[in-house]
Amino acid sequence: MTEKRHISEQGKPSALGEKTAAGAAMAAAAVAVRAAETEPTYRLIFERSPVGMFRTTADGKFLDCNDACWRLFGYASREELLSRPTTDHYFDLADREKLLAQIRRDRALKNLEVRLRRKDGSPVWVLENVLLVEDRPGMPEVFEGTMVDITEMKLTEEKLQIEKAYMEQLFDNSPEAIATLGRDFRIRRVNREFNRIFGYTTQEAVGRNIDDMIVPIDRLIEGRRLSEAMAAGETVNVETIRCRKDGTFVDVSILGTTVKSSGGEPVGIYAIYREISERKHAERLQSALYRIADQANSAVDLSDLYRNIHSILKELMYAKNCYVALYDPLTDMVSFPYFVDEKDPPFPPHKFGKGLTEYVLRTGEPLLATPETLDELIRRGQFQRLGTPSLDWMGVPLKSGDTTFGALVVQSYRENVRYGEYEKEILVFVSQQIARAIEARRNQDAIRESENKFRAMAETAVTAISIHDQERFLYLNPAAAQITGYTPEEMLRMNPMDIVHPDYREIAERRRLARLRGEEVPARYEFQIRTRFGEARWLDFSARQIQFEGRAAMVATAVDITERKRSELLQSALYRIAERTSAAGDLQEFYAYIHQVVSELMYAKNFYISIYDEASKMLSFPYFMDEEDVRPQRKLLGKGLTEYVLRTGKPLLATPDVFEAMVRSGEVESIGAPSLDWLGVPLIIGDRTIGVLVVQTYKDNIRYGEPEKDILTFVSRHVATAIEHKRNQEELRLSEARYRSLVQSAVYGIFSASLGGKFLAANPAFASMLGHNSQADLMQLDLYHHVFLDPRFGERLLQEYQQSKQWTGLEVEMKRRDGAHIAVRLSGRIVTDNEGRDRYIECIAENITERRALESQLRQAQKMEAVGRLAGGVAHDFNNLLTVIKGYTEIVREDLGANYGHREELEEALKASDRAATLTRQLLAFSRQQVMAPRILNLNTVVNNMQNLVARLLGEDIHLEFKLDPKLGNVKADPSQFEQVIMNLAVNARHAMPNGGNLSLETVNIDLEEEWAREHMGAHAGRYVMMAMTDNGTGMDEKTKARLFEPFFTTKEQGKGTGLGLSTVYGIVKQSEGYITVYSELKVGTTFKVYLPRVDATAEAARQVTGTLTAGRGHETILLVEDEEGVRRLVRDIIRRQGYQVLEAASGEEALKVVERHGAGIQLLLTDLVLSQMSGRELSERLRAQRKDLKVLYMSGYTDDAVLHAGMLTRGAGFIQKPFTAAQLSMRMRELLDDVPESKH
Repeated sequence: MTEKRHISEQGKPSALGEKTAAGAAMAAAAVAVRAAETEPTYRLIFERSPVGMFRTTADGKFLDCNDACWRLFGYASREELLSRPTTDHYFDLADREKLLAQIRRDRALKNLEVRLRRKDGSPVWVLENVLLVEDRPGMPEVFEGTMVDITEMKLTEEKLQIEKAYMEQLFDNSPEAIATLGRDFRIRRVNREFNRIFGYTTQEAVGRNIDDMIVPIDRLIEGRRLSEAMAAGETVNVETIRCRKDGTFVDVSILGTTVKSSGGEPVGIYAIYREISERKHAERLQSALYRIADQANSAVDLSDLYRNIHSILKELMYAKNCYVALYDPLTDMVSFPYFVDEKDPPFPPHKFGKGLTEYVLRTGEPLLATPETLDELIRRGQFQRLGTPSLDWMGVPLKSGDTTFGALVVQSYRENVRYGEYEKEILVFVSQQIARAIEARRNQDAIRESENKFRAMAETAVTAISIHDQERFLYLNPAAAQITGYTPEEMLRMNPMDIVHPDYREIAERRRLARLRGEEVPARYEFQIRTRFGEARWLDFSARQIQFEGRAAMVATAVDITERKRSELLQSALYRIAERTSAAGDLQEFYAYIHQVVSELMYAKNFYISIYDEASKMLSFPYFMDEEDVRPQRKLLGKGLTEYVLRTGKPLLATPDVFEAMVRSGEVESIGAPSLDWLGVPLIIGDRTIGVLVVQTYKDNIRYGEPEKDILTFVSRHVATAIEHKRNQEELRLSEARYRSLVQSAVYGIFSASLGGKFLAANPAFASMLGHNSQADLMQLDLYHHVFLDPRFGERLLQEYQQSKQWTGLEVEMKRRDGAHIAVRLSGRIVTDNEGRDRYIECIAENITERRALESQLRQAQKMEAVGRLAGGVAHDFNNLLTVIKGYTEIVREDLGANYGHREELEEALKASDRAATLTRQLLAFSRQQVMAPRILNLNTVVNNMQNLVARLLGEDIHLEFKLDPKLGNVKADPSQFEQVIMNLAVNARHAMPNGGNLSLETVNIDLEEEWAREHMGAHAGRYVMMAMTDNGTGMDEKTKARLFEPFFTTKEQGKGTGLGLSTVYGIVKQSEGYITVYSELKVGTTFKVYLPRVDATAEAARQVTGTLTAGRGHETILLVEDEEGVRRLVRDIIRRQGYQVLEAASGEEALKVVERHGAGIQLLLTDLVLSQMSGRELSERLRAQRKDLKVLYMSGYTDDAVLHAGMLTRGAGFIQKPFTAAQLSMRMRELLDDVPESKH
């Protein structure tokens, strides 16, 4: 928006009376703007005021306005104006910023004339007063103001200024151009006619030298001579040419006189110029007519004629912009063969439309189109603008008789160059001469063009054109010579039949003679010729009889259709390859077929296909036919020609020269029999090169070139696709076969069934799982009713799928053919069709019946393990208590002597302690935490030693039978512990046969298989010795067998058994790395089988204790480490009673400190194996690292220390089991101190 203070010509602000009045009214109205917010009366004044009132913010938002304001801007309502930003009413937003800056500086604007924009975009001038009424920090500035429409006032001022200027220029409206000059020939004043003739304004002319301004360069001498004559007082009256400002020339007559002072001195020159262009034009017109006629005859061509006529026309009138338009009624096109314009480039040919040129062509009448004429033509719909609008456009028709064939057009873009009727008459007159000249020239050119066209057509045609008689060729174009390979001179000496292929020569000769005789023969047919180079090419041939140079001849045209024929052959080959791709057959047959097809297109006796396997990086040759070479073996990529094509992905024609150059550069190496030409093309799928297709020749008369390379490349693209498709088919077939084999041989059951439960397919494993001999048996069954134990499971199956969209590990009970129930785990899905509808069920079934049994065994084993740990912990604590009880009881008994009255009670207490110790040993045996002394032994020896004892145990009513394998292998076990196993099993058997029976004990070597081990939790495959004990007693039910080895579980009456016998057996076998099974049936009997790992070592003889044990007393220093205070005090008292020095420690750390104080004075470390912080084993290792001779005796209520089991009790170390007697402890200590070989207790 433009905002500016209106300035008068005198440089002062205008202050018209109307503006002053308006300013006063607006000042009063400004008060009403603010008052309207609070006073109803002022609001009414605000609304009805004729002065526009408004309230706005600095960010461009209208806060309020009255009716006069929104009407001033052309809006329909106050709301419409208030919804628009103030920036909509400025033409330039930069002016608005200047206005805001002025208001902020002065706090107000007073009587400022501002040019604003209405809603429709038109300008409106207003007289504006504005106040800055709110300027609080952080808040938008608020302005209030008034405005009055002064647009009409401004227009009135402009009209007054125009009238004033018109009156001021009346003085120079003389019909003749007048210029007054000073003595220096500089212009002092000019009139309007001078301005018109020469194009200069008064300001441009005043002060300039007249000769420099309007005298043409080539007439400067003449101009200076005339000026000097007038300066000398002579009156000058001449006709000459002067130059306008725009560079055009004008014919003028000059009358010049000297202006003298009252004293007679020359003070200036008075020059009058009269334009004489019309008379001069008439003279030039007559001359132009003669020159146009001369040009029509002498011009080289129409372009030259147009250019010369334009030069002549420019001498007659202003014709800087000129063009010739021609109309072709056959195509309805308007073209512009000549076009010179200072604004527009040449118009391209276009369809006949509604331009001014078409108006002249349509009406056949001259047209002078001034701006007024153009407006009228547009209003009538007879004209559409084309190109840059000109000020005056003038066109006249070019006619031949009554037919308008073109238009001659001139136009002006300059205000000082206007056309009138005079120019139109000149142009019409000239156009008649031009039309005749153009028509004549066009006729001449048309004839010449036709001749040239037909000559050029024949000479440049790709179609062979020839004329011949019965003996020789009479004419032929270059295409005919090019097709045959002969030069035109050679062919003109040849008989036409010389080039016909022998296979077609007879029929061609017969038809040629018949045509010359005028007989009816086919006008067009195809045949082959043989070129100069012996190549056979196909021609599409047509001919007719003519007269040539006065004799009968044949004019013939022929098109080389060899490529089309080759393309048809290629297309046929591709169809056949595609057809064979879909047909049955293996890849080898397909490769042979490709060889056959390629052989039909080119020489391909030597042909092979190589395929690259990306996975193995190997190159193979699945098809190879060659007359010199043998098929290469599958190999890694090397540097052969095949690998070069595979690597580059580009065809290669390796001629001898090319191959030699490639070998020299190291790109390839010579491999196989050398060929003359080797041609290979890549087999490409997408961006992958999968192989190479190769042909080669060894014969000099058979060479390959670019045509063969193009053919093979073209074929290879389709062959690659076909090979890939065929390979995919082959892979799919093999995949289907593998899948079918996988399904048929799967160990899991696989089946499909309809949603209703009817079997559709099943593999042998599923049929076998259900006890059927074949899958066909299943097809007669219903999944839901015949297989599922619960028929309702089928409904549940479908419901669950709707929720999870799959089945994973769903367990179900199924019925076998024999009626047995099996547990099956199902995983699968419902297969849908393309439209998403459910079609059938597809499942994998796993028989988990055995797994469930194994899981039950695992749970039982875990329970036994947990109970064992509990029992071991109880036994350990109980042993500590028993040690204290038994130890102090023995001390009291010894101190009181044999005559003590309650000695018998003390003996009973000791017996009870022994029985409790036996119980804890059984618990430790079950928990596999007792100390064992395993050695290599033969179970037959143990059994033989036990025969009498077992027999006495069973009694006479039980028959005992031994079946011992004489070749029984050895095992590693504690013989005393295994004797306990035999005794406990025998006792259990005796209780199962209260009325007598049979008991057999058998030993045998056995190898356990992996499958058996998988079915028995905790067992391992391998070589074993098995001992079985079988009775024919009462047997056990499944519930009893499930708890058989649990400690304290017994079937006897209360008080008749501890329930630890079989649990002890279980612990001993497990601790010996063995396995025990039980088979029992009620009223049939029970068999226990014990499996111990078989070893190849020789049985060891039982070790004997030699020498005499010394008394348990001594004097050495003993370091006692025990974290149980009661046990520590007892052991301390026992040791001291035997004469030893005792150092005590309650932990390993405390023991280390004691050792630091006493050093080498300690001979024996007596420590509990299990301590709270540092174990006894760790303590002994740390001490013996310092004292190699330190003896160590371990104590423990139990141990699961693997190192102890593995032989930690080396020389100088021993172990004593809690609870122990004072005598046992004293003897064990003495053995170690005296270095007597250890014995186990």
